[in-house]
Amino acid sequence: MINNFVIGVGGTGAKCVEALTHLSAAGIGPGSLFIILVDPDKANGNVKRTREAFRKYVDCREVLGLGQKDLFFKTSITCADDNPDNLLWSPAATTNLRSYFKYSLLSTEAKMLCDLLYTQEEIDQPLDWGFRGHPSIGAPLMAQVEARGGESPWFQFHQLINECNRRGEQARVFVFGSIFGGTGAAAFPTIGGILGKRYSGQPSFGLGGCLLLPYFTYPVPPEAVAGKDLYADPANFLLNTKAALRFYHDMQSLGEQTYKRIYFLGERTSVTFEDFKPGSEGQKNPGHYIEALAAMAAIDWFKTDFKTDDKINPFSFLGADEDVLYWSDLPGGDLAEKQLVVFTTFMKSYEEFYSPLIDRRAGLEAHRERLPWYVDHFKEGELNTADARDQKVRLDDYLNNSFKEWFINTFELSYKPDRHLKLLSLTQELNKIKY
Repeated sequence: MINNFVIGVGGTGAKCVEALTHLSAAGIGPGSLFIILVDPDKANGNVKRTREAFRKYVDCREVLGLGQKDLFFKTSITCADDNPDNLLWSPAATTNLRSYFKYSLLSTEAKMLCDLLYTQEEIDQPLDWGFRGHPSIGAPLMAQVEARGGESPWFQFHQLINECNRRGEQARVFVFGSIFGGTGAAAFPTIGGILGKRYSGQPSFGLGGCLLLPYFTYPVPPEAVAGKDLYADPANFLLNTKAALRFYHDMQSLGEQTYKRIYFLGERTSVTFEDFKPGSEGQKNPGHYIEALAAMAAIDWFKTDFKTDDKINPFSFLGADEDVLYWSDLPGGDLAEKQLVVFTTFMKSYEEFYSPLIDRRAGLEAHRERLPWYVDHFKEGELNTADARDQKVRLDDYLNNSFKEWFINTFELSYKPDRHLKLLSLTQELNKIKY
């Protein structure tokens, strides 16, 4: 039964869900997982890649017949109606805030209030590319989480939460979002408030989340500065973060925080993504190790007995030596290291030895007596069936076109020289394997 839920908000939230999906493939994830992505930018490149990782994961697990007792792909990952098309939910049902507020029908006083709170650019900004680093645009739209609670995917989400309550099981919900951008900053407190209010009387409901502080930047081209369209300006990331942290501090002080635990993650030296895109398919940044740490935070939350831990607990992953990051600095890090080493070793072995060998099926059959591993695991002609060929195609697609690229970007290419990761390196470690 499903009792773990994750909501990835905005492009950064989607990338954290992508990392959680890949960690689950390595056998690190929870037993079950229900996913919702929240983003008004339906064509966002980061969201698209996460949806592809989700689909490939589910395909592999299904065609290979894997389950919770297996070493890999143990997590049962699903979404509303088990339909990948329902993975993403957009809070923007209108073209802009002017339409959403029905500005022309407002009273004079209400129009004056709108003009006070929003610039003309903000109120007329198209919503199809997200909130462009302006959480004030997204804040009123995120109320749709409550107003459209009877629609997919929220209807199924609430059904599953209530089932957990009836069974007396803890329903653990985890929200990913950036604190310095637009969509995540707008949605994180709003979704928390809505869900906290709805389930305040259910002791089996626990809400956790991870707020990502600035860890990347990008150069803004002159034409973007000169244009009228809004964009997320990295020059404002630290200022936005400072204001947001003050907000969460004040909420905690007033006892109004609905999250039982919030993990804060960031990096003092930001990596630079050279290709600036304000939204849509072009906004497709490579994976970063901070997102993998955020996924580890979610896995830690899914193991938490929150009935005995009902306080806000900002969490720091880094150890005493802040220049070096070890697996021991992470909750559950020892298990994660072991599983990732095993999974990536399997990937490398499969890519360079087993997959090419399986492609030569005729040779396998002709020389069965020379291949004990083949005789031990496969019946005569078994790899020549349509099902076996489909299984290989799905596994090749996931490993080569999804996991491998994410792994290399995340653990080898995403950090600066002053941050030494004592984690994993496919180049340095796995290439030592000889056949």
